[in-house]
Amino acid sequence: MIQSQELLFLIFGTLIATTVSGLSGLGGGIILLAFFGMVLPANLIIPTHSIVQFFSNLGRAIWSYKEIDTKIVLKYSLGALVGAIAGSLLPIADLNQNIFSIIIGASILVAMWLPQNAFDYSPYIKSYFLIGAISTTVSLFIGITGPLIHPFIAKEKHLSRFGFISTEATCSGITHLTKVIVYIDWGIAFYDQKKTIVALSFVAIVGSFLGKNLLKKITENKFHTIVKLMVSILALRMIFKT
Repeated sequence: MIQSQELLFLIFGTLIATTVSGLSGLGGGIILLAFFGMVLPANLIIPTHSIVQFFSNLGRAIWSYKEIDTKIVLKYSLGALVGAIAGSLLPIADLNQNIFSIIIGASILVAMWLPQNAFDYSPYIKSYFLIGAISTTVSLFIGITGPLIHPFIAKEKHLSRFGFISTEATCSGITHLTKVIVYIDWGIAFYDQKKTIVALSFVAIVGSFLGKNLLKKITENKFHTIVKLMVSILALRMIFKT
């Protein structure tokens, strides 16, 4: 059972994560993983993260729903469905919790410190159907979604800044939704954390609208540097506490 202090810690992390997502459309999910890894059991980190991220992305999509590129979303959604089915056949659910913690922690460090274009495999794949399938299968395992699809949508020159954020949020939200269905099929018990999930999902929706206002008192570069250092410390602790 999550204690009050732990819930406040998770709420704080969720607000930071949605602030980052509100600014750039990328990075919030990585931050959430780091905070969740300090409190939740290893086998519940990614499933709980998927639910909260779904609502976070839903908030960002609603914010600029008129800017969503529905053609990209439709192709991506079909691929995400295939990817979720394929991923559900992998024996991920049987992994030891310590292995989960190490994998998640290492993924966070890689995602935080490698250059953004390190995840750019867009020169090799042009189909949003394949992008949806690949990113959803991989995300089932490591939790991270944004860096896997960001390079593709960022190259769509016809999208405005709001169009990029809302389209990326919709695609990410679809991936997280299909992942939740898979986790339920695997028998992962969300019920024990229902109050925590509801609270954090609400915070994620509110944070998606308030994120930009929270950045007015600090420069973007300084904010991201502080967040990267803080999240890296949490990720290292997640790895070594095993």
